[in-house]
Amino acid sequence: MKRYFGVDFGTTTTAFAAVTMGDRIDHIGNQEGNPFPSVIIIDKITGEVKYRGLEAWKQRNIFKVDDGHIVISSVKQKFSSDNIWRTNTRLWTPEMVAAEVLKNGTDEIRKRYPDTEFPIEVIMAIPVDFEYEERQKIKEVAKNVGIEVKQFISEPTAAVIGWGENLNNVQHIAVFDWGGGTLDVSVLKISCANITELAKQGKRIGGDTLDELFARYLHNEHKNLFSEIPSFDEIHPRRKDRILTKSELGKRDLSEKSETEIYLPDYCGNKSLESIIDRNIFNNIIRDKIDEAIEVVKNTLAEAELSIEEIDRVLMVGGSSNIPMIKQRMDEMFGARLEFPDKPDWCIARGAAKLAKNSGNYVLSKSIGVVLSDDTFMPILEKGQPIDHKEKKITLGLVEDSKEARLIIAEAKKSKSFSNRITYGKYQTIDALTMNIPSAGYHFEPIEAGFRIKKDLTLEVTAFGKFNQTEKLKKIYPHLKFEYRIAQNEK
Repeated sequence: MKRYFGVDFGTTTTAFAAVTMGDRIDHIGNQEGNPFPSVIIIDKITGEVKYRGLEAWKQRNIFKVDDGHIVISSVKQKFSSDNIWRTNTRLWTPEMVAAEVLKNGTDEIRKRYPDTEFPIEVIMAIPVDFEYEERQKIKEVAKNVGIEVKQFISEPTAAVIGWGENLNNVQHIAVFDWGGGTLDVSVLKISCANITELAKQGKRIGGDTLDELFARYLHNEHKNLFSEIPSFDEIHPRRKDRILTKSELGKRDLSEKSETEIYLPDYCGNKSLESIIDRNIFNNIIRDKIDEAIEVVKNTLAEAELSIEEIDRVLMVGGSSNIPMIKQRMDEMFGARLEFPDKPDWCIARGAAKLAKNSGNYVLSKSIGVVLSDDTFMPILEKGQPIDHKEKKITLGLVEDSKEARLIIAEAKKSKSFSNRITYGKYQTIDALTMNIPSAGYHFEPIEAGFRIKKDLTLEVTAFGKFNQTEKLKKIYPHLKFEYRIAQNEK
């Protein structure tokens, strides 16, 4: 049976989804039905993985203070770093850790769908600001564990597709993505089935932050009754793990109930912790973090140069978006324009899987071309054209007797189709894309240049002098601006 897979490679959790027969969408996660925690625990002596996924998450606080083990989490944030974890037998890199995180999904797919042939093709959702080098690394990591990344899609665009509602009457949509480790807010523009990311801001506050605030409160209340027990930072890791786990469960309860009961037998010695927490108490515990989240929303709208009134929909995704206090504050800003997708933890992976079956296309949001000697801009790759990843060649000539040809690559200032016309003065040069090509002079030498947008969405420019057959120069530029064109049946 043909299946189409999507992956949300998240900071604290990683989710897989599959579109199967009859367009049914399966969520592929751990035994509790949730996305896989992006955590592994390594034995320092053997250099092998002791736990990964859910079991690693449950045991993480115990092993954090164990000299014989290394706990690694949030590896997505370490891809651009030179982090190395040393064991007696080998060094662990962020790429090796990411491979173990992705194995959670491939192992579950093999178990759930025994007839699946590997490597599987996937659409992978990544942050808007994931750098070229980071995209290359995760693509190679995925390949090593049996995953062929067919295409990358930005997380907010995947969330919009995963939401699954009709977008015909929506021009501006905000995505409020609050997960376990980070808050990311994006503003997108939707026009003629094209999705353009206008602005994005984030902050490293998430569900884990709120769990710890809740746990500290519970512990301090307990210490008020029994002053001899140690402070929260001094308690044994096993006890800290227990109270953090209970705090997370209590937080989830308070998303649906007005109060929750916390009970930890023999929490500190023979002193059991018992407490009934209502929603008002919990709101006071997390109020400062909610204020920070609202500030991120306001800053993102300011960056997009849009008012609250100009936002047509706000998509609330990520597990922490279910917290009643943030729902109330966002409702005060946006009212009936708030949208809460079913199972928000899975929304991005679901959108990626849907796109794996009905792939749209990236198109340039600005034309790319060259600047001629009279300050004329000549577009080569035009705005709005489907990207076929084929090289487009042009031949240019020198207008002066020089031993070097200077090729200046630029992009149009205005997002307007040029229809093969040459325009004047409406361009801005692209940083680091000026090429000096050895030549024989204008009497003799044509210069051939090639432009291609690669599958990793980088611009590759090559150029050489044809007369002397000089060595072909090549430059890569990873920071192009794209729009995503939704497939017709996904509109």
